[in-house]
Amino acid sequence: MPTITGFDIAGWNQQAEATGGDFFEFQEVSRGCLAVTVADVCGRGAGAAAVADECRAAVHEAFESIGEPARVAERVNRRLFAGRPPERFVTAFFGLLDLNAHQLNYISAGHGPTWFYSSALNSLRELEVHGYPLALMIEESFDVAGMTQFAPGDFVAIVTDGFFEWLDLQGECFGTQRLCAQILRDRDRSAAEIISGLRTALLSFANGVPQRDDLTAVVIKRVS
Repeated sequence: MPTITGFDIAGWNQQAEATGGDFFEFQEVSRGCLAVTVADVCGRGAGAAAVADECRAAVHEAFESIGEPARVAERVNRRLFAGRPPERFVTAFFGLLDLNAHQLNYISAGHGPTWFYSSALNSLRELEVHGYPLALMIEESFDVAGMTQFAPGDFVAIVTDGFFEWLDLQGECFGTQRLCAQILRDRDRSAAEIISGLRTALLSFANGVPQRDDLTAVVIKRVS
């Protein structure tokens, strides 16, 4: 995705099978506002892909008609709860990026960890998780959205658990510590290069162990 009003935004997805349950979505919802979604359906294969398609459609409709992340999460949750198979819950990150105010309002429905990099502090911090995954309970509410303010060089990195749960030949997970260390090494690079660095580090760590889960990553970086 090209630089938009001072931001460099990139997303990437690689499925473990022909069909998968991870997806990301960028959606312009109003002038100067971009909706960002990352979702991960429990399980793999055709069943997970069907729920992902339903979730994507619900997200599109909700952001078009509502726009506010907490209300989007609630509406998508109700739709998924009504039609989901019992084992198919969904973790999701819904963000609304105000390109002019350099601000991201977001809801994490059981999705994490997600990281914010501060250029001034040269450090990563985890963003809060606001509730349970979607489709577990009909009455789930998300009352207070989180907010991050971007200075030049700041970025948010959103990934699905396929990254940090990938095992090596000894059965050890890649883990969040290695993931964060790699993000910090590439902190001065573009959004796409940060994601590419994660992929390269992960494949080197796995050392030939096959991919077992979908991989999705989104980086939102302020560049000016």
